[in-house]
Amino acid sequence: MKSIAPPRFTHLIVGLLAVFIVSLSSCVEDDDFYNFRPVTFIIKADFLTVEAGKSITFRDSSIDARSRSWTFPGGTPESSTDPMPTVRYDSVGIYNPTVTTTFADGTSQTRTLEVTVVATIEPDFRASAVEALPGSRIDFTNETRGVGDIPPTMIDSNVIYKWVFEGVSSDTIIGNNPSVVYDELGTYDVSLTVIRRSTSSRVTVVKEDFIQIVSALRIDPDRVEFNEEGSQLVLTFREPLSTPDAADISKLSLMAGDGSSVTINSLEASGNNLVLNLAEGSLIDDETYKLSYSGGTLGFASGAIVSDLDELEVTYYGAYSWVPVDYSTANGTRDVIVNGKTFEWTTADVRGGFKANGAISLLHPTDPNYFVLTTEVGPKALTLQVTPKDGANFGDLRAIALELYNMGPAGTTYTFSHPVRVIQTSAPDHPDTPLVTSLSEGGKVVTLDSTPGRFPTVRMVVLLENPADAANFTMTSSHGEPTIAYPTPSGF
Repeated sequence: MKSIAPPRFTHLIVGLLAVFIVSLSSCVEDDDFYNFRPVTFIIKADFLTVEAGKSITFRDSSIDARSRSWTFPGGTPESSTDPMPTVRYDSVGIYNPTVTTTFADGTSQTRTLEVTVVATIEPDFRASAVEALPGSRIDFTNETRGVGDIPPTMIDSNVIYKWVFEGVSSDTIIGNNPSVVYDELGTYDVSLTVIRRSTSSRVTVVKEDFIQIVSALRIDPDRVEFNEEGSQLVLTFREPLSTPDAADISKLSLMAGDGSSVTINSLEASGNNLVLNLAEGSLIDDETYKLSYSGGTLGFASGAIVSDLDELEVTYYGAYSWVPVDYSTANGTRDVIVNGKTFEWTTADVRGGFKANGAISLLHPTDPNYFVLTTEVGPKALTLQVTPKDGANFGDLRAIALELYNMGPAGTTYTFSHPVRVIQTSAPDHPDTPLVTSLSEGGKVVTLDSTPGRFPTVRMVVLLENPADAANFTMTSSHGEPTIAYPTPSGF
């Protein structure tokens, strides 16, 4: 009877036989087995991504190395033979340092690395409001530099923004542009820490007392200036004022440079303007005065209050000194000299020019038969372009004004490319129907709310908020008839 080995025993025999055959084959055919050489060329770096101005330490840890030669494009130093050089990279970019190592047996090997240099992180932010009422939402905008464009929400896990909001229940927020609600009155710090994982950078900016939660909002004046006659100091705000209390005069002070006080006779509110009526003849030309206000009740229809003022400086320049401009050639360029400074003064898109009566001009040209401009009717009634020449600049101009007359009926609008304000109106022959104007929010549209009509003595003077806007300034009118215009500058 034939004996049959169990299956498990058969598999074991076959397996042992296979191992024996493979082992025998290896001993015979692998001639390099005993000549195997371990890795001896070992190049390392602290890291391969670094911020501009930072350094990287490279290491040649090769076994049996006799010498090496490094080159560092974009780095300082540019080359080295040290086994462990430290290299500084000052400019953003991608660089390829190279090392060639020579071994004791005379052989050499070369390796090239890739170093990425990124911008230094400069954390910064702003808030939609730094003063607010309890319960108000404040939006924070991340303005960190050195990280590229910051998306509205966090999608780049390499850069993390950690915010800490003092005075908020959940005071730590991870996100790009957070919004926060403060419930309690107080003054609070805000900090932003920017973490870049690829460089292990962590930079923090802290803005102390950055947010103030108050019981009533405080509003600073947008503009403070004396009127031309020096009889008033006018503070202009972004919203209408409530009627001032006469007692607030005692909370205001106006001091001259020599420490003497200017008497404030009365206060009045006119729309967005707070007018301080001054003692007659109390101002000196080209003198700088300091305005202070504290602890009063001056406020606005909205419930906000006027901010305290601490020695706010304002200069009285005296009467404007309007420079005559010759518009005998209506469309064209002429040189206008203001206090020895030359400006190229170009008018275009007008219908023509003609002699006018200087005796009734509000801007008082020296030539009684000066030339004015007749504007076109249409999409562009007047274009004015002013260019400083020969070292002049717009800072040499105190103001640029347009005197307008032959204007349209009530309801006519004049639209300007840049903000203006009405500084003077005149309708001396029509006391029962004065010229009344209103200015749009943003200051680019003047509406004639009331006017006696297109009479030569019915006039309006508008002042450019910023003389530099005259570099490219346009005016249009809703009225279907031309308007007379006279643009002119004033120096200090």
